[in-house]
Amino acid sequence: MHKTHPVRKILGGLAVAVVLLILAECGARILISIQADLVPVPDLQSPSGVQLSPERGWEAKPGYQGFTFRSRRRYDHRGLLAIDGKQLDEGATNRILIIGDSNSFAFRTLNKDGYPEQLDRLLPSHAVINLAFPGYSSLQGLQTLQLWAEQLNPSIIIASFNFNDRRYVLEPGAQDSLANFKATAARPTQPHPLTRLALFKILKYAATKTGLITYEDKDAPYDLGTFIARVPPDAYRANLQNIADLARERGARLIFVVLNDNPDMVGKIRIAAGLIENGDAASATKILTAVMDESATYATLARKFLSRAYEQMNETGKAEDARQMDAVHEAYDGGWPLHLDVVYNEIMREVAADRSVEISEAGRILNDADNVYFDFCHFNEHGHGLVAQQLAAIIRGTNASTDQAAP
Repeated sequence: MHKTHPVRKILGGLAVAVVLLILAECGARILISIQADLVPVPDLQSPSGVQLSPERGWEAKPGYQGFTFRSRRRYDHRGLLAIDGKQLDEGATNRILIIGDSNSFAFRTLNKDGYPEQLDRLLPSHAVINLAFPGYSSLQGLQTLQLWAEQLNPSIIIASFNFNDRRYVLEPGAQDSLANFKATAARPTQPHPLTRLALFKILKYAATKTGLITYEDKDAPYDLGTFIARVPPDAYRANLQNIADLARERGARLIFVVLNDNPDMVGKIRIAAGLIENGDAASATKILTAVMDESATYATLARKFLSRAYEQMNETGKAEDARQMDAVHEAYDGGWPLHLDVVYNEIMREVAADRSVEISEAGRILNDADNVYFDFCHFNEHGHGLVAQQLAAIIRGTNASTDQAAP
């Protein structure tokens, strides 16, 4: 009787194990595929069509066509909107360059219905080139202008930034800076090969559900008193000044577009802030406590003012409790606002006055209209039309008063 050699036993066992793993992987892939078929709607919140950039942090992916940030867009090989690139290729002159964030990008709105394209149709003698992108701050706008101004040679530049600059980050290294943009772009984007295995995903899911793996936030609770803005007020001012100086050097006319948050959502915090300023902290606490329960977007800002109100009432314990947060909103473009919109809007007006920059008080016009906001700061097709009309009037010289104060 022949005995099986030990090496053969080991090799045979390994072969069986490999076959079983392959079968398990195939089965896992089938299960995941079935699950995907049961959920046919894609997650449009994922930043498809976006690539990292050492100059701007992130930017549109050249040649991309499809949904990006819940908005269907098509980009050419240069990373320009295809419709704008076509105008340039056809020799369009008298160019208007738009730099801005998701509002100027026309978030969740068809490109043709955003204010840049509506403005393009209102001014047939001009070619509007829209370089705005979701999540952009004033520094990213400045960087965009530096990258494209010479090549595109605009006669008019329109700039609009506010919301993203005010978002909180948890440490200075996460604030907007050229060093941060370069570091972000240098990080590896490919996951570990193991994470690609369907079997690994199922085992991880099972371990999480059974409690074998837990994800605890070791930094919680967070003290929002330590939070800082992505772009603090002084840096915001400097970025706007640099945009104005660059426009002047290029011989381009510059227009600042002053937008604000949805007044129906942030109005209560403004009222509470006024009450605190006037010494009525007790009334402010009632308003702010309600806002914390009503709005995730402005809960952090409400906590900040609530803590301030309790400090004014000499209730230091409650002030400290108000600053404590069990969880934070962390995204590629920061957390929720840490400052009121009026703070940054006033800075924009001051820079405009100092640098002789024209202003479009688009936020005031939107506030006077009905049913234009669909969330905390973004407006719909009708709102975009109102912004486009005012900008067209300013550019034509028919809007005589565009610098009056507004929230």
